[in-house]
Amino acid sequence: MSKHILSLFISLLVFVAAMAQPMTTVRGKIVDSDGETVPYAEVKFRDGAGTTLSNADGDFLLSGRTRSDFVQFSALGYIEIEMQIVRGIDQLISIKLEYSSSDLGEIVVSGRRQRRYRDEKAVSLQKMVIDHKKDNAPEYFDSYEFKEQSQVQIGVYNVASGIKTIKLFKPFWFIFDYADTVDGVEVMPAVLAERLSDIYVENNPNKRVEYVNASQFSGAERDGSKAELLNELFPPFTAYDDVFLAGGKSFASPFSNTGLSSYRYFLTDSMVVDGVKRFRLDFSPRQVQMLALSGTAWVEDSTYAILSFEFVLPPKANLNFVNTFYVKQDFEKIDSQWVDVRNYMRVGFSIFKRSTDIRHLTTEDIKYSIDSCKDLKDSLKSELKMLLKDEKLSREEQQILKEDYQTQIDNVNYDRRGHKKSLKQKRREKMQILLQQTKTKADIQIGSDLPDTLFRGEKLQFDSAAYSRDSGYWQDNRIVELTQQQENIFLMIDSVKKKPAFTTWKWLADFAVTGYMPFGILEVGRIDETVSWNEIEGVRPKLALRTTDALSEAFQLWGYAAYGTKDRDWKYLGRAFFNLPTRNERWHNLLLSYQDDFRFLSNVENDDPTDHDDLVEAFLRNGPLNKIMRVEEYRGAYTREWVHGLTTELRLSRRSYLPTDGNLEFIRTNETNGTVELLDRFDVSEVRLRARIGLGETWLQFPYRRISTTSLKPIIELDFAFGIKPPSSSKIAPLGGDYAYQRIYMNYYHRFSHKAGYTRYTMRAGYIFGEIPYPLTFIHEGNNGYFYLTRGFNMIREFEFISDRFATLWVDHHFDGQILNRIPGINRLKLRTILTGKVLIGDFSARNKEELDLPEGTRIANKPYFEVGFGIENILYVFRLDFIWRLSALDALPNSGIEPDRFGVKISFSPKF
Repeated sequence: MSKHILSLFISLLVFVAAMAQPMTTVRGKIVDSDGETVPYAEVKFRDGAGTTLSNADGDFLLSGRTRSDFVQFSALGYIEIEMQIVRGIDQLISIKLEYSSSDLGEIVVSGRRQRRYRDEKAVSLQKMVIDHKKDNAPEYFDSYEFKEQSQVQIGVYNVASGIKTIKLFKPFWFIFDYADTVDGVEVMPAVLAERLSDIYVENNPNKRVEYVNASQFSGAERDGSKAELLNELFPPFTAYDDVFLAGGKSFASPFSNTGLSSYRYFLTDSMVVDGVKRFRLDFSPRQVQMLALSGTAWVEDSTYAILSFEFVLPPKANLNFVNTFYVKQDFEKIDSQWVDVRNYMRVGFSIFKRSTDIRHLTTEDIKYSIDSCKDLKDSLKSELKMLLKDEKLSREEQQILKEDYQTQIDNVNYDRRGHKKSLKQKRREKMQILLQQTKTKADIQIGSDLPDTLFRGEKLQFDSAAYSRDSGYWQDNRIVELTQQQENIFLMIDSVKKKPAFTTWKWLADFAVTGYMPFGILEVGRIDETVSWNEIEGVRPKLALRTTDALSEAFQLWGYAAYGTKDRDWKYLGRAFFNLPTRNERWHNLLLSYQDDFRFLSNVENDDPTDHDDLVEAFLRNGPLNKIMRVEEYRGAYTREWVHGLTTELRLSRRSYLPTDGNLEFIRTNETNGTVELLDRFDVSEVRLRARIGLGETWLQFPYRRISTTSLKPIIELDFAFGIKPPSSSKIAPLGGDYAYQRIYMNYYHRFSHKAGYTRYTMRAGYIFGEIPYPLTFIHEGNNGYFYLTRGFNMIREFEFISDRFATLWVDHHFDGQILNRIPGINRLKLRTILTGKVLIGDFSARNKEELDLPEGTRIANKPYFEVGFGIENILYVFRLDFIWRLSALDALPNSGIEPDRFGVKISFSPKF
């Protein structure tokens, strides 16, 4: 007890002694070497007895009971100084700060309506980071190399407790024993993919190569292609990028030149580490629905390099199906450069309504955020009162100030309410798919002399043993060891696959995704093509069979038979697909096929052998389907991807075209004597060479097909075809066709993202040399249905326009909600606007007109055709509605008297992030 009394007595003595110190007051103005005021400079007694900031005009007032005779003055971009004072009195001083070696520059805000940012020091810090990108961003390093360990983990987040008791899941109840936790919430792990790589980069010129030494995917042997796919789900970016891409959307970066128009910045903390000061810069969207981010960056004062970077997606951002989007990047100093050494990303997908992502925050973080919002609100109000005291301001200027500050106060209030609801939302969160990626770097070397031989070949290269590394190799070469939960994923997947119920669930999943019903080595389907109807065939039942990879991944056999109740005729297809030996997951195959069926003759890209027998399209077709033609074809095609991004196809084919009675008949009229000749068929033998150039394009690859997913660069397709007509006396004459011709076709596609959303444009052009009938020319795809057609014209009819030389341009721009987000009330619907435009110009030579008479209702595209429109997408998150106007070729269709529609409304199913 005596000890406690003594401690209390000493404390009281210290307190009384402190109170006995006289009050010291220092006031004055801070200016720079040019005489300009320095706002928000930090002013404090050396012993920390008091601290304040100068106001927007550089004025300050510091009071406290200090034992120090010095006051310290510091501001971002200026040399810190100390001024000696006299204790115990009220004194007026003037302070002049000198610029540091890294000049902040001048912030000039001009115009009648001035934007006054709350935290000028924060804005200055953001600008300094931008100005020093060339010193700090890895993209400006001459060269560097490193080892990288990439891990992608997929799990089910926040599993509903009721699921654990459903008898349907009884065979798999044991998997709950493998549950992990992420920020206190249960996660059921499902997939783990790993990759170990050596990466080399040169930036002048820009070259990058990745050598994959090991790759594995949980539950699958030698299936590293899935691991590569999962890595592509997370496009790489750095904190210095101007735009972040995720889910096909463009997020404005807080460190872009246009960041001030998207973000609010706050300087909220600072610290000194190893004698160097660091600043904490917080940022948040200026509007809650913007595709911008909320987060924090720590920045070094001397170099303005980013030391750590962390952000989340705001809860009301216009993004679908993404409940969580959290990123954290940590940096380390390597050879005087700060380099990101660990990148962690977490994305949660769910069909349920998205809620605030607060899983990376602790309770203390949330409370701190609530208190910070209150402090910011009070600070904004105080600052506004001070500014309104300026007698030089007119009433209009005062009103503008009030509106600007009220907007900022409203945003702070919104943030504070969101933080208060966070814990409640966390308890109500729905189950979702959680994807986590961690990339860790080691052995980083900057400025190393990299030989040119490293960059020869492909940008992504796999060691021959990459997919077969044993556990010992992984243990010896991992940068970061697996956690026990991660190691258990491999055990869990193996156990699940041994359960008989797994086969049933896999069958249902395959059927739902592909439309085919698997039965061992065979599949039956597709379910949506088993029956359809059209004006030529009547009702058309069809049975299709194909082999599965259970038989072999090296080849697939596929065929179908269909019967028309009206034309009373059978149609067939038989196809054999062979995967050929390959390296680095490049596409390499051989295709042999025979088909005798009706098909559209829309354009040279139409390779779908079953393009007219879809059940859904049959229900929603606007008008009869009669512009189809019977074609018998023998085809052989050799496809090879030489390097990632360059694929070629060599195709040999022989096709026989048959007329359709009453619709597409082959009539040849002699204009000299008026005689009419009716052809019963014509044959074509063709050699075709196609090339696809898509640098940076990624693919979703399956054993027998692949689907293009993303590309940040243009995609170019070139197509050369040669019709073969040997002399009748030649030995190969029976293999030749009736026409000799040459066809050139080009397609250029590009999708690029920017601050205003993203834009897609497609340019196509083609030219045919030689004399050919109209079925072999360019038949521009029209749309008689209710659904919007992306790769065609929506206001022309099928077979309306043809040409033997043409050029088209299609453009559509997606604003990603940046217009409707600004309208109160409407912004709650998260609708997004689109602008579209399409143009066609072409011609048709007189010599080709003489080969066959054009069908009724067909015209030549010898005058420019235009259609424009606007659309609204993200209706109920999945639908899109387009309003389209036809601006030219408004006269009646030839020989039919049918007036074309000048306006149309098209709908489409278009779910997007």
